[in-house]
Amino acid sequence: MGNQALIDLVSSFMKMDRAKVEAIDQQVGGLFVSHFLQQRMRESLDGRDSFTREAFSQFVFAGLYTNVDPTNERSHIVSGFPAINHSYPNSVTLSVTRTCHVKCTYCFRGDLITATQTYDAEATAAGIDWISAHENIATVVVTGGDPFTLPPRELARVVRSLAAIPTVNEIRLDTRVLTVKPSSVTNSPEVLDAMSAADGKVWLYSQINSAAEFHPAVDQAIAAVRRTGVPIVNQAVILKNVNHTPALMRDMVYACVKRGIRTDYLYLLDGGSEIDSPFNVTDDEIRAVFRELWSPATSGLAKPRAVYVDPLTNTKAQLLVAPWDGNEKFLDDFLEARRDKFARAAALTRP
Repeated sequence: MGNQALIDLVSSFMKMDRAKVEAIDQQVGGLFVSHFLQQRMRESLDGRDSFTREAFSQFVFAGLYTNVDPTNERSHIVSGFPAINHSYPNSVTLSVTRTCHVKCTYCFRGDLITATQTYDAEATAAGIDWISAHENIATVVVTGGDPFTLPPRELARVVRSLAAIPTVNEIRLDTRVLTVKPSSVTNSPEVLDAMSAADGKVWLYSQINSAAEFHPAVDQAIAAVRRTGVPIVNQAVILKNVNHTPALMRDMVYACVKRGIRTDYLYLLDGGSEIDSPFNVTDDEIRAVFRELWSPATSGLAKPRAVYVDPLTNTKAQLLVAPWDGNEKFLDDFLEARRDKFARAAALTRP
């Protein structure tokens, strides 16, 4: 795929056979990894960084969702407004791009994501006009792709336009940028200024899955966001060999808390517990993680909600924190409902 230098680097860093990495590159239509992460891999090989193979594995295994829409998201796109997804009564997602700095290979939009710039200013402007015309919409999730792949001037314009709508109370910027290309934050004063001037409406929703993702440049980007007064909320995914043990997950959530970030959502993989995936975890492993995180010994700021996306409605199914002792049945029922809903969704899509 013309990606030979990256294939060599990934093969060396991951200690994988080059032919296997090359096959993955072809299967996913070309691996792409930000220059920042490539630098971290090189420096780790030289002993100058502590980035782990486990943390990087999020971006290298063959994609899970290259041909499907596992959460039934696309059935909720508003006709004539391709940037708007309306799954909740008072909330929408505004998809401003299909571009990302990396390809998270468990992504439920994996078949859409590309390294090429796909920002559509006309579709985005039409989406913002639709939001303005619907006074019931109070929450807007700006997503993609990653909104921080937009030219800073364009992302700042999106933030300012949404902030100017009186009925919009909450603007969430969903992004991976803090740990995969932090310079897109620290070198974007226009965006930071727009976030700061949004009258408290903006929240930055990060995705950080491993404590190994933190780095001095990441800390600088986090500090830049926090100086604007914008809160940072983390949403992580339980992934085999990345964060699936109680110790790994505890390290991640406390590394976030230390930096002023609360991990609010802890997602279970889309597709249910039976999917064929190198990232899949068993129900017993999920229970072990939450037994640790929901224990009395864990700080309240380090206790996330258990979440999966209901494929029948494209809405979040959430289990809020409850005292753990004696309440295992709440989590058992939650996991059983997840299995049932994904089985029913799969049956609906069979020919």
